[in-house]
Amino acid sequence: MNIRRNIILLTLVLVVSNIFGQSLTITDRFRAIPDSSVLALYKNQFGRWEKPDLDDTFPYVVIRVGLDGNGQEVRQAKQMLNLYLGTQTAVESVYTEGENEILFLIPSRARHIEISCGDGCERQTIFDMVRLQSNMVYYGRVHYVPEDKEDDGAPKRQFFKFNVSPEDAIVEIVVNGKTERCHIENGIASKLLNYGSYPYTVTANKYYPEKGVITVSELSTEKDISLRPRFGWIEIEETEEVVDAYVYATNVTTEEVISLGQFPLKNAELSSGSYIIEIQKKKYKTFTQSVTISDGEYARIHPVMLPNYTTVTLQVSDTIGIYQDNQLLGRGEWTGTLEYGENVIETRLTNHRSAFTSLTLKEEDKDKVFVLNEPTPILTSLIITGEPLNALVYVDGKRYGTTPFIVDQLLIGEHEVRLEKIGYASQSMEVVLNEGEEKTIEYTLQKGMSGQSNFPPMPSIDMLHFMVNGVPFSMVRVAADTCVLGATKEHAIFANEDELPLHQVALSDYYIGQTEVTQAMWEAVMNDNPSETLGLSMPVTNVSWEDCQLFISRLNELTNMQFRLPTEAEWEWAARGGNRTNGFVYAGSDNADEVAWHIQNGDKAIHVVAEKLSNELGVYDMCGNVLEWCSDWYGGYKKNFQENPTGASSGTERVVRGGSINTAVNGCRVSSRDKRFPTFSLFNVGFRLAL
Repeated sequence: MNIRRNIILLTLVLVVSNIFGQSLTITDRFRAIPDSSVLALYKNQFGRWEKPDLDDTFPYVVIRVGLDGNGQEVRQAKQMLNLYLGTQTAVESVYTEGENEILFLIPSRARHIEISCGDGCERQTIFDMVRLQSNMVYYGRVHYVPEDKEDDGAPKRQFFKFNVSPEDAIVEIVVNGKTERCHIENGIASKLLNYGSYPYTVTANKYYPEKGVITVSELSTEKDISLRPRFGWIEIEETEEVVDAYVYATNVTTEEVISLGQFPLKNAELSSGSYIIEIQKKKYKTFTQSVTISDGEYARIHPVMLPNYTTVTLQVSDTIGIYQDNQLLGRGEWTGTLEYGENVIETRLTNHRSAFTSLTLKEEDKDKVFVLNEPTPILTSLIITGEPLNALVYVDGKRYGTTPFIVDQLLIGEHEVRLEKIGYASQSMEVVLNEGEEKTIEYTLQKGMSGQSNFPPMPSIDMLHFMVNGVPFSMVRVAADTCVLGATKEHAIFANEDELPLHQVALSDYYIGQTEVTQAMWEAVMNDNPSETLGLSMPVTNVSWEDCQLFISRLNELTNMQFRLPTEAEWEWAARGGNRTNGFVYAGSDNADEVAWHIQNGDKAIHVVAEKLSNELGVYDMCGNVLEWCSDWYGGYKKNFQENPTGASSGTERVVRGGSINTAVNGCRVSSRDKRFPTFSLFNVGFRLAL
């Protein structure tokens, strides 16, 4: 920006007075320039612009006076120059930088500013009725001629100024046979010269040079020079197809390839000459056009971008990522456009080695489906050893064998390892496997409760303990009694119709399992495990009523006992606590969270048995965790007194009791009833034994 054109200055240029014997010449008019370095000097020198003789309530500006002349003239000027604000007294210089300038600090409200070279020199106006900008620097130059230099026969001198475009041009003048470069600032170059004629040259990159001769006289002389460009511009018509395309220019003469950038282009400048313009965009054919760039002119191009792609579908297994040029296209299946010719498609999956598929596409491949190569799993091994031996090994819920054990062909990454053995507390750990690493982990299981071993018996409670193929289990005696079943008063507010009427029954002595039948016990009898969620100390699930009958039959053969499923009445009386009952809503408490895993606290996951409190008889988990099969057909209650009732004589569904991890709290009450088809096996249904 040419600052002298943006600021209106009333400047008296080249006023020479001989009235008082000394003279002052303004050689460069005063104009506003941003100069943060000078402002910083003032702030560092005077803090908050404090100056005793100035009004601090107004912002200030800096008047920067450059001094021309020889050393003596500059030194005297620094002593003699004065600045006046209207009719006020002279403003003292507040800071001097270097040897060739003086700085003044004045309030920006000033509207008339004069400068003089002392009492023997006429004042000259530098600003009049100009609104000064706060915190700006106003710069100009003066030449002071002392009285003893007026008539000493020295050569006459004057400044010559060039107004140059472009502003970064170089101005050189030949003085006494030597080429000297002029200082240039904001497109203005000046040079103090003796009267006479001087050859000059103005040059700039990408412009034609200009040469000539200037004459320096007593008159202030300026010359405007605008160099003629040796370049032109490319202007490309904007269309939807050309947006984001890359533009290249090849010089026909030199064969140099110039990247002009990505469309839309700004100031796409080229040196004058002949070029081949290429416009390239993915999935389009390259557009080519020859152009001639003329000095200072635009070459206009109207590109036609022709499609170079077809639509295809790429398929791979679900969750596998489909990539091209490191960009995700989709997962499992992707339909989109690919360029004609060779396309390399990558498929990625965590902890797998990427696979690549090369597709050479033609126009006839439109709408074809291509099945891609799938990533290869990166496998390693895990060695598990420790104490005690023969602990069951589960990795990510899958049972592998007993320790010591090598789990081969495991995918690298994170895995959950769980170790279980009857009579010991189970142990789980997170293991990270890395490529090329065969990892060994060691364990030590602590003796204690693991599902069914080591249940703390309730004081004075009659119990039976059994062992089947090394798996222990316990049963609790429920003493003979007469009791009232159904929706008793503590359940009345929640009761469903099938929980009524209240009815009195007499029950003989019987035993009931202290816990549900665990997966360990089922495996010991059946040599398999149908459960969806694996864990030896968890209840067995996914067993139908008929599956339970087969299990009981084989168990009785192994033990020579007469185990069975409990009747519905036996189940409910045991859940209520038998003759030790405290009339709780749930089996052992009025607070379901103390004794049951239900939908609000169980995370819909099967839990290890006996993690919650027992009821009054020392029986665990009769509410929540898993529903439990009873022997009865489902039917309505009879109101009349009964001894050892066995339910309806026939039906289509069998009774299940107790609620599960999929059941709301209300459904876990000891009086709540439910039913299932006897052939159904579900993830949340198990059973416990009676004797």
